[in-house]
Amino acid sequence: MLAPKDTSTSSSGSSGSGTLNSAGQTASEPSTPPAAPKDDLELLSAKWSSDGFAGYVIGKVKNNTNHDYGYAQITFNLYDKEGNQIGTAVDNINNLKAGGVWAYKALALAEDVATYEFSEVTGF
Repeated sequence: MLAPKDTSTSSSGSSGSGTLNSAGQTASEPSTPPAAPKDDLELLSAKWSSDGFAGYVIGKVKNNTNHDYGYAQITFNLYDKEGNQIGTAVDNINNLKAGGVWAYKALALAEDVATYEFSEVTGF
């Protein structure tokens, strides 16, 4: 199995850049618009992993609410080297606490996975 290329995007984090003046100091930056509200269930990270028997998408999801989720599920689409969807990787959890972080491990039940893409994270 090939190690798939990560085609997911993280919904958090950004890097700023500044302009250096002639003294080598960072010039003031234009004001930044307010940050977009975070999703109730926020994908923090995703990466491919394999243990020799199966492939996984592993990472973290944060519950940004002040209420517990009785159930949450994350899904990734899996693609072959031609770009055809060949399956999904899914994981779920019960009782995700308010403000909690879930370390998920979504099992990929497809062979020859070349890439994966975040599909959704849902809960109730």
